[in-house]
Amino acid sequence: MALVSTLVSLGRDVPVVLLSSAEDEQLLLDALTSGTTGFFTKDCAPEDFLDGLSSVLRGHYTVGKKLKP
Repeated sequence: MALVSTLVSLGRDVPVVLLSSAEDEQLLLDALTSGTTGFFTKDCAPEDFLDGLSSVLRGHYTVGKKLKP
């Protein structure tokens, strides 16, 4: 998360998407509070991941469908 925080603090407008190997609620929360714009697990469907990337590139925040309550 340090890289994400550094980019945000420098004013860099770079979307950051993380891909995790497991559903980890604390990692998700840390990612989103540090400035990450997308978060997915490796077992997400390819179309869900691509849709999420498209959403992030349009300026939105997104998480994988499996991570949404």
